[in-house]
Amino acid sequence: MDFSAVVLTEAQQKFRDEVRAFLDEHLTEEVYAGARERTDHFDKGLWLALGAKGWLQPRWKKEDGGADLDDISIRILETELRKRDAPVAGGANDLIWPAVDAYGVPDLREELKPQVANGNARFVLGYSEPDGGSDIANAKTRAE
Repeated sequence: MDFSAVVLTEAQQKFRDEVRAFLDEHLTEEVYAGARERTDHFDKGLWLALGAKGWLQPRWKKEDGGADLDDISIRILETELRKRDAPVAGGANDLIWPAVDAYGVPDLREELKPQVANGNARFVLGYSEPDGGSDIANAKTRAE
């Protein structure tokens, strides 16, 4: 396995600079303060701004609302968001969308896909069972 540093192409360096400038603009003290007050590590304005860039679904094609980024650029985006502790814990879209895409009726997929890409639709998972509430670690229900 090769653990040497990845040498970024000129285009990837330019993308890194674009991401950093975007975060400089959008990650204000007010954004961080709001996320702390809500204790949910999420900022809707930042989420929608990322969606407008296609960065919520960076692998998706541009015509589907994504950014059509290569793996290195995706890693750059993820790294810069993580380094800045960007409040983007926005749901379970990456877990749920593949199931909707694979098994949802075509009309539903067509309606939701652009909304997932631009940030106007967010999925969440909720678990509950009698006598257990939402403590999934204490679930007793089994499927066989």
